[in-house]
Amino acid sequence: MTTTTGIRNTWPALAAGPGAKWRQARRALQDWRQQRARYRATLRELLSLGPRELADIGIAPADIPRIAREESLRR
Repeated sequence: MTTTTGIRNTWPALAAGPGAKWRQARRALQDWRQQRARYRATLRELLSLGPRELADIGIAPADIPRIAREESLRR
């Protein structure tokens, strides 16, 4: 006979309860939203710079989306 303890050791997802998958999905959505907000903030900041300022820091205008994406993933 399998006890409740045996189920918890064998299937951690079942032991966490039926809401575990929802909590995991909710957390993933929150993480994605935060990452997207960081991307938009970085993109907005870089797009506010003029061509001369971008050249001074060594960024080509075509590189702005890539740099914003990399920065949003870094944090």
